[in-house]
Amino acid sequence: MKNNLIIQDKPLVLISRCLGFKACRYDGTIIEFEQLEELKEQFNLKPICPEVAAGMGAPRPPIKLIALNNKKEIGYIFNSRWQLKTKKLRPIIRKYLRKYNQAAGMILKEKSPSCGIKECKYYRPPAKEVKGRTGGILIEEYNKLNLDWPIIDEISLQMPDSKKKFITDVKNYHNNR
Repeated sequence: MKNNLIIQDKPLVLISRCLGFKACRYDGTIIEFEQLEELKEQFNLKPICPEVAAGMGAPRPPIKLIALNNKKEIGYIFNSRWQLKTKKLRPIIRKYLRKYNQAAGMILKEKSPSCGIKECKYYRPPAKEVKGRTGGILIEEYNKLNLDWPIIDEISLQMPDSKKKFITDVKNYHNNR
């Protein structure tokens, strides 16, 4: 036991649930994720979906990341008005990050407004065109909690060098706690 935590043989890695685990995307689909079985051999994977956990079902209207009053918000347009869901989403994300504080890494769905690492489109209402790209709400909360686990998206994980580095970094993080 280190730091009052039971250290498991395999590192705990949080992973976006839509990456091969469950059809929880806005359109009710699942992303086929060829590397899932290989990753299960390396890690103890914990699938998470902040959007479903916050009560947004699947299928649902596609959510967007918006800049509003100098803050990141998440919502969708319904009856020509923004319906914000950030107040429900942020506590769920913080709960995940605190509950699984023994995690040694995360594999996230890039471009997701809740889970994306850096390529999430964001909008500035009332305009409907993309204003730029940024990290999603989960990354913002991760940074606020000063976490330092290795993080990768499903796109980078397909590159052999990036995948190898991520696996090595996660194992080192896990072993050096």
